[in-house]
Amino acid sequence: MLALDERVTNVEERVEDLGEFLAQLARQVATVNASTRRLEQSAREFERSAKSREEAAKALERSSLALERSIDRLSHQAEQDRQRSDEERRQDLQRWEEERKQDRQRSDEERRQDLQRWEEERKQDRQRSDEERKQDRQQWNKRWGELANKQGTLVEDIVAPSLRRLAAEVLACGPEQFSAPRVRQQQPGDRSKRREFDFLYVGRDAVLLNETKSTAKPEYAKDFVEFLRSGEFALYFPGYANRPVVPVFSSLYVPDDVVAYLTGHGVYVVAMGDEAMEVLNLAEVREGRRTDQ
Repeated sequence: MLALDERVTNVEERVEDLGEFLAQLARQVATVNASTRRLEQSAREFERSAKSREEAAKALERSSLALERSIDRLSHQAEQDRQRSDEERRQDLQRWEEERKQDRQRSDEERRQDLQRWEEERKQDRQRSDEERKQDRQQWNKRWGELANKQGTLVEDIVAPSLRRLAAEVLACGPEQFSAPRVRQQQPGDRSKRREFDFLYVGRDAVLLNETKSTAKPEYAKDFVEFLRSGEFALYFPGYANRPVVPVFSSLYVPDDVVAYLTGHGVYVVAMGDEAMEVLNLAEVREGRRTDQ
């Protein structure tokens, strides 16, 4: 009987151990299930994150495509602007070449005859008195100026080489850095304003600004003085704003009243002298004999 009780006791203990084992197993199963749910949730969150990254990548790709299209449009517009600018410069050069061609196609024979008559009269001048030669020379220079008015740029072409010499040797502009006749310039600050300067000499020490007229009329002299007073030259050439400007009014013949007016406003007058172009009022302007009228 005792042995049976021991066996029953052993069986009960085993049943208790089995129950505890089953409880532990249940707890472990529950833990596994919770871990499984967490893994499933993590998987879903990862999937959502992957979709978000994919959508972000697509949005970035769309932005990149839009940026590329914007860059293409800007590049195309810039190319069109450059082509328009090149075309405008080409047209300006073409017009300039046409004008030069027309000048060269003018009456060369008439000019040759005029120069021949002028040489003959110069020979005759040598046989006359100094006063007669001076009067005749002034008269001829006046007639030549009237003729040059019909010949376009002839006077400018005659005066330009002398202006280079006078600027460097007489008017103290310094060694030449740049010089050219008929300089066309736009105002950098206002591209709608354009002006042609008959001759420009840029020296190391000063800038010579010249106005050439076939006929030296008083109104032309007044217009040039008003332009000098306006200060517009610095607007066309801001790079030369710090250099002194030497104003010159030139023609083959300049009447005495026009010379006096320009002298009174500090403007040098260049015209044909006895043998070559010369400054008619050099001493007066340098000594400051001005009326500032």
